Amino acid sequence: MTSLLDLSGDGPFLALVWIAAVLFNSGRLAYDDISGRSPPRPFLFYVSQVISDGVVWSIVGIANSAYSRGLISFVTLIVACLLASGASYLIAAATSTQTPGTRP
Repeated sequence: MTSLLDLSGDGPFLALVWIAAVLFNSGRLAYDDISGRSPPRPFLFYVSQVISDGVVWSIVGIANSAYSRGLISFVTLIVACLLASGASYLIAAATSTQTPGTRP
């Protein structure tokens, strides 16, 4: 028995979301390394950023899938996106090892 929100069809989309999160943060790591602004432990820092971005983008993707199937309203979709992005911002702020815009 399957539920109304069948995520088996969203597998390729969710995989693409996680690949995009890895590529995006790999680019950020390379840019920060080239410009000399990488944090003390860059691998651990960017892994936490990949996980944070991947979780948020997955939540947004699942909420969008639920909206496209008519299970939630547009307002609920927007609220879910705002709450997920706010949580990601708080996680990123808590795990940040340097102040943005400053050089070590």
